Amino acid sequence: MDTLCENGVKVSMSRKGTPGDNAFAESFMKTLKTKEVDCNEYATLAEAQSEISGFIETVYNRKRLHSALAYVSPVEFEEALPAARRRLSAAGVSQAWADLSIRWAGA
Repeated sequence: MDTLCENGVKVSMSRKGTPGDNAFAESFMKTLKTKEVDCNEYATLAEAQSEISGFIETVYNRKRLHSALAYVSPVEFEEALPAARRRLSAAGVSQAWADLSIRWAGA
């Protein structure tokens, strides 16, 4: 902790007194740690970076279901956005309201 502070690294990921700001980051870090980092030993920093990047791209973004996205993967959610926007636009919903509706409904 001292080393972080000495090097000007801010320890918190959220604003002071607002722990909810940090919920998504904390959830991601827990998943990364329990499903990837704790299960492996990396010989080098380069290997760790490669394996962690692979985990994020292949497991976290493509396979893992996310409750904040109506239990679909981020890739599936993003692929569904254009069709959802078209449906809402055809119904006369403005783009801003469409985007907000999509977020609430999980695409």
